Amino acid sequence: MQLPELKLKPIKRISPSAFSRLQSCQLRVVLGATIKRPLLPYMPVNHLGDVIHKMLELNYTGFIEDDQAFEKQWSRLIKAEEKKLNDRGFHKFIPISENVDGYAMKKLQTRSMLRQPPKADSSVIRSTSWKIESEKWLQSKDSTVGGIADLILRSAQTATIADFKTGKIRDGDGEIKGEYKDQLKLYAFL
Repeated sequence: MQLPELKLKPIKRISPSAFSRLQSCQLRVVLGATIKRPLLPYMPVNHLGDVIHKMLELNYTGFIEDDQAFEKQWSRLIKAEEKKLNDRGFHKFIPISENVDGYAMKKLQTRSMLRQPPKADSSVIRSTSWKIESEKWLQSKDSTVGGIADLILRSAQTATIADFKTGKIRDGDGEIKGEYKDQLKLYAFL
C-alpha cells in the first residue's frame, strides 16, 4: 500500500502538553500539525478522561453544587462524548460505561472531589482575596509556546497552576512523571 505524499507544515507554536511528545517523537508532532486530526482513534477511556476533566473544571468554577447537579452534568458530558464516538464511526465503544474498566469507580472518585479545593492550594483558598481562572490561554511573547492551563488559583501573593490528569501521574518510583513537571514549568513560565 502506498501512502499519499504529504506536504509537512511547519510548527509555529508548541503547547506545554505537546512539549514531551516533541522530545520523544518529533515526527508525531509534525504529522499531528499537518493532518489536523488524531493519527489514531481515541479509546473510550480517553473520552471518559475528557468528561472527568470537564467535571473538575465545572466543580472548581462553582457549577456543581450538589449530587443532583453532578449527575446532570455527568450525563450531559457522557452523552456528548458518546456522540463523538458515534459520529467518528466507533459506535462499538458505546456506551462508555461498558467499555472502560473501572468506570463506576472513576465516577465515584470524581464525585468525591466535589467542592474540594486542590490540597496544595489550601493557603490560596484560605486567603481573603483569591481568584479562580479556568481554561486560561497562556502564550509566550513571541507566540512560539502557548496552551490552555486547566486551572489557575491566584491571590495577591501567589499563583497556583493545576493541570488535571485522569491517568497515572507517577512513575514506577512514585515520583511525578517528568513530562508533567515540564508541562507545569512551561505554564508557570507563560
